[in-house]
Amino acid sequence: MRTVTISRDPFARCEVVRRLIDTQVECAGCARRARFQYGVEHDGIGARVHWSPVLVCSLACHRGCTE
Repeated sequence: MRTVTISRDPFARCEVVRRLIDTQVECAGCARRARFQYGVEHDGIGARVHWSPVLVCSLACHRGCTE
């Protein structure tokens, strides 16, 4: 799946990324239809994206569910 970079923290050397999902699951924050899954990708050779298990409709709902 294609990922999109949302933000980058050069001091922590990581990026917040998201991918579009095709599902009928409700958002964990507001009960609308979940469209995205967010994750963190650190710099480095062979680095992987660490995906959040929470499916949400927006970045605001993701931040609300993970804080």
